[in-house]
Amino acid sequence: MKHLVHLGFPSWVIDNFVMYDVAVKLAQSGDEVHLFYCDRTVPICFSNPTAETAVCGWCHWYRDKMKQSLPAGIKVHTFQEYYDRDLGEQMAELEFKYNSVAEIKALVYKNVKIGYGALSTYISQTRNLNPLIDAKFRIFFDTYLRAECLLTELLARALKHIKPDCVSTYNGRFFETRPLYDYTKSLGYQMRCYENSIPLGLKKGIYSVFFDNALPHNVAYNAALLEKNWTESPLRDDEKRAIGESFFIGRSRGAMVGGNASFTAKQVKGRLPEGWNPAKKNIVIFNSSEDEFVAIGDEHYEHTLFPSQLVGIRKILELFSARPDMHFYLRLHPNMKNIRYKYHYDLYELAKQFKNISVIPPQSRISSYALMNRAEKIIVFGSTIGVESAYWGKPVILLAESFYSTLDLFYKPKSLEELKVLVDSDLPPKNNLPAIKQGFYVMNFSGNILVTNYDIGATVIKKKYFFFKYRPIRYSTLYLAIIKVALIALRKIYPGRHLRIPTREA
Repeated sequence: MKHLVHLGFPSWVIDNFVMYDVAVKLAQSGDEVHLFYCDRTVPICFSNPTAETAVCGWCHWYRDKMKQSLPAGIKVHTFQEYYDRDLGEQMAELEFKYNSVAEIKALVYKNVKIGYGALSTYISQTRNLNPLIDAKFRIFFDTYLRAECLLTELLARALKHIKPDCVSTYNGRFFETRPLYDYTKSLGYQMRCYENSIPLGLKKGIYSVFFDNALPHNVAYNAALLEKNWTESPLRDDEKRAIGESFFIGRSRGAMVGGNASFTAKQVKGRLPEGWNPAKKNIVIFNSSEDEFVAIGDEHYEHTLFPSQLVGIRKILELFSARPDMHFYLRLHPNMKNIRYKYHYDLYELAKQFKNISVIPPQSRISSYALMNRAEKIIVFGSTIGVESAYWGKPVILLAESFYSTLDLFYKPKSLEELKVLVDSDLPPKNNLPAIKQGFYVMNFSGNILVTNYDIGATVIKKKYFFFKYRPIRYSTLYLAIIKVALIALRKIYPGRHLRIPTREA
């Protein structure tokens, strides 16, 4: 098989090494491999969003050094190979019409959702869901959009020249990889998006998982992989259950399991909010980082009752505002603690507008698991604690799509009337076997794994760093972490003209 492997991420991030290792592994298996990689022709990327020439130059130098360790036979193609002045002038003349986030999402160029690719990148960098679309924003954002269009054209020429059977990239949702995903799929090529897991289950090191013709957060694709992972495992059912349950047990203890960081490690075990009244119907709402879901895509709100979590929570409070026997506790996701935008602050305003809710800040040391254990029922918008609550025997109402939303673990209302009945009813918990399957999927995934060329190398200040087997020192994530800090400092002092990331909210 002939593969085109895209190296679009900067040299110092682990994503780059994942794809580098993909190329090496494919070549070692006897396949024909072509690398298609960034060489400053597109001078902006997720890790260099202000297009600093010094950072770009260092990255290019580092990648050239990295190429020296490639096995013989891998063919290397740079972006410049498919670029010419006429194409550059054509891209510079492109204009984009948008006056809202909705209009940005609708921007498409040759079947590539350039609006979503650029918006996903911008939101991940700033966490601003509703940017002020003024002249400064357009200067910055149009740079992303033109870069996506240029990448699409370069890719079109590379595909015509190389004629691969399969095209691979990392993740697929950011602006420098969205063309790889959308354009190749539109032409009927086999498309693979890779993700890394650190670590994957009970094994050691970094493992790369690929998603065929799907983005890594695709709900239906993950559901199919989850079921396949369970049914095709050679382990006995009791062994699978033990592994799956270890995910939930570890999470409840504040441990990092399945490569997921713990957001509860600093919370006080058993601590409840002041004034907790066990005589009332206490319902806990766990929200999610709204910016993360919006950045991923519309799928997470495509088939739901509400356009946002704020709208949904407010409607629930309105439905039960005349019920003194009920009280709602909104636990803000710990990952929201540094957000400084209105969609975050508006959640605190709910406690001023309604008497039947207490809002718990992200940094509060009140225990999420104490809330879960003492609540009558749980309402979630897609956060992991939803599947955890279902595992621990709590009735859970799910109000947004999530990677686990196809599991038969939740009550999913299709109307406001049904939601009102569910919130007010005594709901039995669902069978938790699907949750155990989810835990097993995270802890012991065995399908679609290609890369295993990383080992745990060192632990520094309680953080694990990984070493790339081909060159353990130069390509360790510890070394790269140091380089990243230096590059950030360089970007701040570099005297050249910078793009500025606009952060003002509309």
